[in-house]
Amino acid sequence: MFTFEDKEFEKSIMDERYHIAVPVVVTQKENGSLELLIYSFCEKIAREFEARFSDSPFSDEAKAFLCEKLTPVMNEIRYETTNACDRISLTYQMTDAAKINPECFRGRAKRLDSLTEKDMENSETEIYAFEINPTDDLDRIFAVWGKRKEIAAFAAINDIAEDKGFYELNVECAEEYRGQGYGSECVAELAKYLLERGVPVEYVTL
Repeated sequence: MFTFEDKEFEKSIMDERYHIAVPVVVTQKENGSLELLIYSFCEKIAREFEARFSDSPFSDEAKAFLCEKLTPVMNEIRYETTNACDRISLTYQMTDAAKINPECFRGRAKRLDSLTEKDMENSETEIYAFEINPTDDLDRIFAVWGKRKEIAAFAAINDIAEDKGFYELNVECAEEYRGQGYGSECVAELAKYLLERGVPVEYVTL
């Protein structure tokens, strides 16, 4: 099944307003069916992909096919290919805060109701790419601070997912602090905060 990317969002890609472009997203549902979210100019490639690889969408051959076909197309609009096709992500959707693993809550993550220049400068993450609307109670960030009082990890909302029924959560953890549960704690706290306010959440992990 095909779904075309939002026209306004695709236009922003063509205008180079985003530094990352994902022309084809392949999703395999629990029942085995495929869903492809595509840019309009990739329809022919996507149809050929579906016809050839519906039974093995994440095989090395399938990934090589997409890279080969998409590289010249994306180069034309000045986007370089990366190793994104080498990554398979899992998507978690949640509507009940009670189902969050209680071990994730360690009391280190704090809610940010606004972002200051100091917060953004004193961080080992790309938190500067996010904004907080103080008048929107749902628009919040949860962060953990490191040993030098810098933001070591944070979880925030990806605005582009709000119109899909779920708020997609974004998480980042500075390399120095990975493996210590900082990122999972931020995600858990933000998910709990939103779920308790009736907002279902989605988290994509690579």
